[in-house]
Amino acid sequence: MSSIYSHAWLNLAATSSKDGSGGLYFPRNPALSSPLKVQSSDDTVYMVTDSSAWQRHIESSPLNQRAWVQQERFLAPRVVHFSYDQTWWQCTKVRASEAFPTEMPPYLITKDDNVDLLSLPSPTEDPTANDLHATWLRWVEGYSKTDITKDSDRLVATAGIANSFLDLLHPHRSLYLAGIMSEHLHISLLWRCTGNSTKLHSSIAPSWSWASVKGQIKFDCGNLETTHPILAPAWYTDSVREDNAYPTAITYDAEPRTRPRNISDHSAISILKHYNPSPHSVIDPSQRKFIRIRAPLCRLQMSSPGPSQRDNRVQFQKGQIAAYEFWPALDTNYLDEDSWYRDPNWINRKTYFCRFLPKLYPPTVAAEAGPNGYGHSHPDGLDRFKPTGLILEPTGQRGEYRRIGWMQAHTDDVRSRLDEEEYLEDMNDGTYLIDIV
Repeated sequence: MSSIYSHAWLNLAATSSKDGSGGLYFPRNPALSSPLKVQSSDDTVYMVTDSSAWQRHIESSPLNQRAWVQQERFLAPRVVHFSYDQTWWQCTKVRASEAFPTEMPPYLITKDDNVDLLSLPSPTEDPTANDLHATWLRWVEGYSKTDITKDSDRLVATAGIANSFLDLLHPHRSLYLAGIMSEHLHISLLWRCTGNSTKLHSSIAPSWSWASVKGQIKFDCGNLETTHPILAPAWYTDSVREDNAYPTAITYDAEPRTRPRNISDHSAISILKHYNPSPHSVIDPSQRKFIRIRAPLCRLQMSSPGPSQRDNRVQFQKGQIAAYEFWPALDTNYLDEDSWYRDPNWINRKTYFCRFLPKLYPPTVAAEAGPNGYGHSHPDGLDRFKPTGLILEPTGQRGEYRRIGWMQAHTDDVRSRLDEEEYLEDMNDGTYLIDIV
């Protein structure tokens, strides 16, 4: 599919049609798409137009709510959108419409628009892997909002665009791991659900992948600005070959030889090994899709769901992280399935907090921190420099866990002395060797 759309000269999109019977054309009043001219008493002429038109007619259109369409639209070099009010143009250079035939003014294109080829850095800009990966994460966030008939197609429908990104990244080093680029694995594991969500069966995607949930997701993983690189390159050392077809696991250096000075330097985990994806399938049900990490891990108890003090969503209000009591105003939890908050047996569920990022105080942030010492919060109240990690539960196999949520804690000092069956190896420095599947 990627080769078809990327090599097409022009893609015609029935953007306002609800299904295949809708067609391209609709009865319309051309006057509704033209900007309104208003002349003031001093003869100044003002143009009045709908600033939300692109968002309403294109981004929120019936066609663009379909998951399969997202990569088709992204890969096509030129798209003509047939909407119910006018036709719209989109290519790698500009967006235009009948109302603005030369080019739409920048203020009519909001930053929340779904990612398309216009968002990719041009070759003349010499894009880095971090620039490209930040664009990939934005595309995934938009893709997670779309609808798909078969949950089993959630990853399959990303294969074409994923291959295009891999070509732009380091083609001989990056792998596509169930919706995540291996070169930025640390960061890409820190996603959270933002609305109604349902955890899908492990045959669709491993628990650590964003594709394991049905619902909108967001990546909260420190500073994603391209001026602050989000992750140093991973260095491969060897492969563990279990058959003659391809290596089934990739091993990393515990201490990468080179890292830029950025937020990922402070990562509390080391990814030591992960499965090697099958070259024949985006998701191979026969594979054990594991990630082996060395990380701080502590026992976690959560109970008493109630309204969050930061927003209108539900979260657990009481609990204990290692030896510390919950602070509802600071300890933020997002489970991967909403119904779990209503489960009366949750209190009996054995859970753990795996810390990925520690509490950070970069100089520019510490100087502007508020009375609570945090400062520089996200618009939704989340602090990008608080200890951040995953909520895990054991699978029953020694040292093996599945992801069930995302969490920010109020303290770094969260340690538990675990029993042997809870880890693969005790590293004797507050970290443990575990597998996440």
